[in-house]
Amino acid sequence: MDEISESVMLLRSKHYHTEDLLKRFVIESSRILETHKLDVEKEREKNYSLKERIRITNAKLVELEAV
Repeated sequence: MDEISESVMLLRSKHYHTEDLLKRFVIESSRILETHKLDVEKEREKNYSLKERIRITNAKLVELEAV
């Protein structure tokens, strides 16, 4: 095998390795992003629940103050 062929094979090997690493990176990044989105959604639900409880408590306080 001549030097050029060896260089080409080495470059191809590195290309495939780099391509594989990039695919893994994209998959892992997507997984992390999805997890983050789920965490954000859970926090929104908690916030909504807390706001609703505060609203109910405030309404009860207004009723008690009226008595």
